[in-house]
Amino acid sequence: MNTADHSLTLIDLALRRRFTFVEMLPQTEKLCVVQGLDIGKVLSRLNTRLNLLLDSDHQIGHSYLLSVADDDLAGLSFVWNYRIVPLLQEYFYNNSERLHALLGKEFMRPIDVDAATKKALEDVYHEENPRYEFIPLSQDELLEALKKFV
Repeated sequence: MNTADHSLTLIDLALRRRFTFVEMLPQTEKLCVVQGLDIGKVLSRLNTRLNLLLDSDHQIGHSYLLSVADDDLAGLSFVWNYRIVPLLQEYFYNNSERLHALLGKEFMRPIDVDAATKKALEDVYHEENPRYEFIPLSQDELLEALKKFV
């Protein structure tokens, strides 16, 4: 069970009364290097930012990246796009501005809104609060973006 799972509050309280809980922090030293990129440093930087924007309970564990072998760019791309990004989208549900703050311009861009859409949405759409979307990145582009992230 994860401390971020708030819907299980009563079960969580019952378990906490009966068991000892030991915090298991991400062990970034167990992660490999992919084409010169230290995956442990990426995870550490990501978790530092998550800790500041949310809390320590939302850190991402090293197990997400343990399946990535040395110089396995395809594996890293798969884990990033299909495991880490969806988790981050869940953490920042309906708040793409904070998700953009977490990841930066290498991964996300403002959604382009044309004049007709702005007019149709009138008072509902506010340009001062832009929405962001993920930039589709090739494996090589992802590697370069992650190098800049660290």
